[in-house]
Amino acid sequence: LTELGVNLPSFPNIPVVDARQLKDKTTSMYDDQGKSFFKMDPFSEEASRDTHASMYDHMFRFVWSSHNPFASTIIDEQFDIVSRQGKNLTCFLQQLQPKDIVLRKQQRLAAVASALVVRRAYQFQAVDGTGIGWSSASVTKCFHSLTKLFDEHRHRFHVTSFYPLRLELSKDERQSKLCVHGAKLYINPLDTPLQWLNTFRLVTPETLNEVKFCQDNLTSYTKSVQTGAFGGYVKMKRGHSCSSAEYHACMKRLASHHHADHQSIISATTFLPDDQPLLELALCRDSSIQVIVESSQSPRMRGAITHEGHIRVSSNMEPGEIVLTIAKLAQKAQQAMVVESQLTRECDELVKQLILLWNLDTIHIKVSHSPITTTQALSCLRRLRDEASSADSSKSSPSVRHDVDWRQHLEGHSVSISASGQFCHVGDDGSIIIPWDYR
Repeated sequence: LTELGVNLPSFPNIPVVDARQLKDKTTSMYDDQGKSFFKMDPFSEEASRDTHASMYDHMFRFVWSSHNPFASTIIDEQFDIVSRQGKNLTCFLQQLQPKDIVLRKQQRLAAVASALVVRRAYQFQAVDGTGIGWSSASVTKCFHSLTKLFDEHRHRFHVTSFYPLRLELSKDERQSKLCVHGAKLYINPLDTPLQWLNTFRLVTPETLNEVKFCQDNLTSYTKSVQTGAFGGYVKMKRGHSCSSAEYHACMKRLASHHHADHQSIISATTFLPDDQPLLELALCRDSSIQVIVESSQSPRMRGAITHEGHIRVSSNMEPGEIVLTIAKLAQKAQQAMVVESQLTRECDELVKQLILLWNLDTIHIKVSHSPITTTQALSCLRRLRDEASSADSSKSSPSVRHDVDWRQHLEGHSVSISASGQFCHVGDDGSIIIPWDYR
């Protein structure tokens, strides 16, 4: 930096280094997007991560503004994604426009209404347009096109009702348009109406009969495994990475393994390495354990426990290997479930308190399908409660100052707690999205 002729402010115990080396280390610092915000300490072990991050941020901003003739003297940090300014809840609430929330809510209601029209017209079991990442306004236009297609070309369909199929909008061209095991019909929203028509014409009465046959078989396999094999103490569930065909084949192998032994797996004579019965000590009779079947191509471990107390297995595992995995991990899974239930109850109590303190509509915490954990959500709820207490103290005592009245901006709105990778923003449904580690 000294070679560029820049006079830097004095930092204590910070030696002068080459600008090229400093840039490389600063780049590696921002690669992880805040999860491990600083990978290495180039100067001092005692210095904090936030101090280094703020120092680097101001140093490079100063260099850029000094040598760039087009740079403005006032830096607008509204859309700054390099620093953590986007997680500053106070700044976000100051810039929040109530009309944006009202518009998002209206667009979501319009999308729900248009999806209902499509479902009733085609007689699908359900219509799903949430997997493509589009806004409600764009999805509404797509549903309107589907309704127009039905009015113009319904006489060219092979069936009058698509039940029990589910319509799902997907941009994945690698998968088949029709999944008989999952009872789903996929259409690409980027295709033309004629391409949609060809997809709908794939459905025939024979196809619907095959779908119903697969559903009946899967129900029989699941009942045989959960009730017969595991005595009702284990519930099987398909994971997000596992396809319906893989899950169907896995349940079929487990059911065949149970029928081949002609006995319950719980009363089997198989023993663990420490000569304990297979599932006698592992399974808890008070509650059931949920086993999630993931894809064989998934990078997740073969046989792992989630923070919710669920056991993950791979779809290509042998039935005996799945049984042994459940037996070995059942006790740890049960302990994790107990801890998770306690944290969930505490979260529910804090949610009730915050709804009254901030005059909120609702608070959503989606832990099951999100990288956020219950512990992280609990930490965020506690901070919001402390902020409410601080706001009340600032009103009762003039000596205590609170810069922004959060209650004025949050009153009457819905709040959703998200993972760390997101910034404070307004969701597609009009809710205020707050990352759990907000500033």
